[in-house]
Amino acid sequence: MRAVITGTDFVRDNDGSFKAIETNTNIHPAVDLRYYFDVNVLDTIISGTSINEIHLINKRNLRSGYAREIDLTPESENLEAGLPNSISTGMFSTPLQKYCDEKGFTFNNILLDANSMTIPHIEDSDNKLIIRIAYDVTALIDDTYARDNWEFLKLMYDSNPSSIPATFVNDIELGFDSIGLIIRDNGIHPNYIVKKRITPADNHIYPKFYKINSIEELNILKTNLESDEYIQEYILNEDDLLEGRLTHYRSVDLIYGANLDILNFWNVQFSNAFELDNICDLDDENKIPIWERPKYFYKYNNNEKAPKISADGSTKVFLPDNSLTLLSSLNLNDTVKSISIPDLPLNEAEFSLATWTGSSENLMQNFTIGTTNLVDIVKRQNYIGFFYNVELTDGIKFSDVDHAMVLKKEIITGETSNQEIVKFVEYNKLQPGDTMIIFDSQTNSLSEKIIQNITFSYDEVEVYAVNFEQLDLFLTSEESGLRYGLLTHNYTFDCKSVTANCLSCYECSNGAYAQYGGAQCCRCSPGGANYGDCVYYWLANCKQFPCYSYWNPGAACNTNGYCNYAKSDIIHKENIQFVGKSPSGINIYRFNYKGEEGLYEGVIGNELIGTEFEHAVIYDEKDNTILVDYYKIDVQFKKLD
Repeated sequence: MRAVITGTDFVRDNDGSFKAIETNTNIHPAVDLRYYFDVNVLDTIISGTSINEIHLINKRNLRSGYAREIDLTPESENLEAGLPNSISTGMFSTPLQKYCDEKGFTFNNILLDANSMTIPHIEDSDNKLIIRIAYDVTALIDDTYARDNWEFLKLMYDSNPSSIPATFVNDIELGFDSIGLIIRDNGIHPNYIVKKRITPADNHIYPKFYKINSIEELNILKTNLESDEYIQEYILNEDDLLEGRLTHYRSVDLIYGANLDILNFWNVQFSNAFELDNICDLDDENKIPIWERPKYFYKYNNNEKAPKISADGSTKVFLPDNSLTLLSSLNLNDTVKSISIPDLPLNEAEFSLATWTGSSENLMQNFTIGTTNLVDIVKRQNYIGFFYNVELTDGIKFSDVDHAMVLKKEIITGETSNQEIVKFVEYNKLQPGDTMIIFDSQTNSLSEKIIQNITFSYDEVEVYAVNFEQLDLFLTSEESGLRYGLLTHNYTFDCKSVTANCLSCYECSNGAYAQYGGAQCCRCSPGGANYGDCVYYWLANCKQFPCYSYWNPGAACNTNGYCNYAKSDIIHKENIQFVGKSPSGINIYRFNYKGEEGLYEGVIGNELIGTEFEHAVIYDEKDNTILVDYYKIDVQFKKLD
């Protein structure tokens, strides 16, 4: 018996009815399966049959993940308080393996590559239950109803028009209009959204949220739709909030057998990132700007990991004379003010910044003021994401991305005495009440300030990565005012995935050396140096290979979106289609790599030669082809399917 796991998303309307938004295969479990998945529900379809084998067709990128939700299981400390808890996604294979062991069944976990588009054939028989999670381009549910929103909405509309939000699709075969002549009233908030037909779409742009005030405005919106767009009412239910945030629901189901019977596994309620408030900014087209999106939409970023960045276009740093300048205006070899921490080694390869601690007393008594020189500055693709806004004592404010590392003081409680230490922490680990170490430019001294409040914002900004040597420390100016600077550590690395069995590498998530037995994210720096060997049975490390390369039989670093360089020579590509131009005028294309599955979007490196963008071109002497450093141009390299 064949089966597929699907996730269908719903919103609850003001009348209490649930409206289906889309359905998906290839889904993350999105919950901790120890609590949410009663695997014994499989008895419903297994009892009375001859099934004694379960085959799970799974994908590497579906094995783990995170979801923000309320965990109200009996084992949870949040049961009474109802507090938020981010919990790790479990793997389907783990409970299924246990289930089979208890039943005496054979279990076969087939783990596919993250980019696989088809699945291996398993001969069906009466004694097999074949469960598929992985996307299959040949499957009707996947390639028609999960991929094509028009097909799904038309199917639902024909079955029951009220099962989906009021929708307008302009198409001869699949088109319909259930919006009518009554404008949905969401008060000051958006009431209509424009979506893309094919999933996935760019979540930074789609859906587009509009505040429509008249039928005339709605008709203009209909007229101006692109050929692959459609309109839906935006359902905003202020009676269905979770911690003040708008919510949506996901039903995870098993569709099985010749009759396509449905077995529900679990249902989850999710909240958006920002609370709903009484303010809604609109642009000249009555469309919400990007910073409003996390309030109205739960998908706010396509990327699981942001590139390591050091500053945005408005970041100011202190010069040796205590004057301020935009970091983006610095040139190579320019000098900025820095602070030398007595206990901090200069060579990062000798220690982990994430686990380093030093004496607070030693710092305050023996720090020295010095300078550091800029040896590298790279303008990267615009950063779209969250910013932490930290307010200290006396109204001093700093802001940065969640992974920026700054210096704070901490008290370690001992059995006989307490120890005051300093350590570098990321913004996302800061809490109100923490003590920050900051520089006072009026007195040329360090001082301690307490965090009073932390708020969040979301925006798209121009960002930079810098490398100062040798101290790697520079002073970021406060958001308003000219007096205080925050000790910030620069980034000289990016994360990228390591395939196969990388036995040892320098991990991005905590900066520590660790041992692994599977695909991991490791540090590698853009300049070719690396943060430790990625070992596969015999010595080999990331710096020995271009970032796109695969160690045969598959141990070196691959791109997966975290690498600076992508193979960009036209010799590597086929099925090339022109998409448009970047703001700076670079041609953007969609293409396949020869001999590989998957649709990509990027540039043709050959076209950059002889232009103002040639500085982004890298010549791969190994095979005399071209690479492109995408952080040096305003085009983002994407994998689209």
